[in-house]
Amino acid sequence: MDYMPRVDYVGFDTEPRYIEYAREHYRDRGRFFCEHFAQAHVTKFKPFDAIMLLGIVHHISDAEAEDLFGLLAKCLAPNGRVVTLDPCVTPTQSRVARWVAQADRGGFVRNEGAYRRLGADPFAEVEGRLVNNICRIPSTELIMRLGRPREPKPV
Repeated sequence: MDYMPRVDYVGFDTEPRYIEYAREHYRDRGRFFCEHFAQAHVTKFKPFDAIMLLGIVHHISDAEAEDLFGLLAKCLAPNGRVVTLDPCVTPTQSRVARWVAQADRGGFVRNEGAYRRLGADPFAEVEGRLVNNICRIPSTELIMRLGRPREPKPV
């Protein structure tokens, strides 16, 4: 089944296999880049209505996440949103779900408050929802929605 809607899609990933797959299967629906999203991309594209970070934030440090969210805030359309999905640790999750989160290859699995704090400077709206077992294994993930970018602080 085809789950990618017909939109002007721009995708970034540093894994060549993922980009090759996207280009092969969705070439008529978007542009796919095998590189990190960086400052140079902020003005290269028109403002985005939606930005998805699926399993990204738990792979980057707090400083890298703050930088990334700052960049994304600059290229978001006025009513746009950023949606993230990452493993999360909670005080009430099962031992197995906590082990799954901590055994993830991402070295920066956080609790809900830590994820939310990363988006609080660049975004006025930071909402989160914890979900469990989305991959049919004991797990806890945080789906976070960021919106209403703030004006960047003067340096």
